[in-house]
Amino acid sequence: MPGAEKERQMSPNMFKWRFFAAVIVLLIVLGSAGCKSSLPVKKEEPAPMVRVEVHFTSDSEPLVGFMRSLEMDKEGMIMQGGSSFYKLYDEQGNVLAIFNYSRVEYIKVLY
Repeated sequence: MPGAEKERQMSPNMFKWRFFAAVIVLLIVLGSAGCKSSLPVKKEEPAPMVRVEVHFTSDSEPLVGFMRSLEMDKEGMIMQGGSSFYKLYDEQGNVLAIFNYSRVEYIKVLY
């Protein structure tokens, strides 16, 4: 029976491989479980709405609505060649119109 005890003993290499496999399985289980961050997320507040009257270069009627700001913001988009697109909103923040800034003659701020 002394030979049976030798067969039951684990070789150092086999122990290392089993330990390595157990660590990998543990990492996979912990990684797939996910985690929730308890760090507070700072929400960026939208710019205040400004009531404006937009007059275009053509003889069309001016548009009256609200703009988030009178300068280029994150929602605006600059295209190659300089033309820009802006959004005009109603009082509730719904988009009324999107217009090309290069076609604007002037914007009048209404108080």
